[in-house]
Amino acid sequence: MERSKVLFVDDELPVLDSLKRLLRNESFEQIFTTSPEEALTILADRNIDVLVSDLLMADMNGLVLLEKVKEISPRTVRIVLSGHAQIPMILSAINRGEVFRFITKPWRVNQEAKDLILQALEYAELLKHRGNFCFEEKDAVNLVESADTPVVLCGPSGSVLAASPSSRHIGNNGKKIHENGTGPFLIWE
Repeated sequence: MERSKVLFVDDELPVLDSLKRLLRNESFEQIFTTSPEEALTILADRNIDVLVSDLLMADMNGLVLLEKVKEISPRTVRIVLSGHAQIPMILSAINRGEVFRFITKPWRVNQEAKDLILQALEYAELLKHRGNFCFEEKDAVNLVESADTPVVLCGPSGSVLAASPSSRHIGNNGKKIHENGTGPFLIWE
């Protein structure tokens, strides 16, 4: 199995050095660069699971980088690390770059930062296993409702959109299905 990969982009070497120290014993592959352009090249050549990027860098605005990453590698989970926590910039990062989390600097390199990166890797793994479902919602509901095996189609909030007849014991329409339930689940995005 291929190791998960995290790409760190920050034009401040001390920040990258701190991250290297924090994560030195982790099993995932860590790639560090001070160049947003180099980051885009890496993303074009390799499957990167998580990107951790600064917002304000000399060579390229972090928002531009996030938008480009979203285009060339939409399944890469994006985390912003920035010392400029102005509300408009945060909202732009979230809306334009679809970021998973926003971490403000200065920050202490600690277990909390490591846990956040590990959560992003778990989320990236979930995205890999969800597959690409290219159905209209009504077609997906019809497909699920006619299935012979237990299948539940959940909306983004976890509410049930449809369930096959053999899966009615898993949950009722309108109720939330939790990960510890039984049977396969399709998540509608």
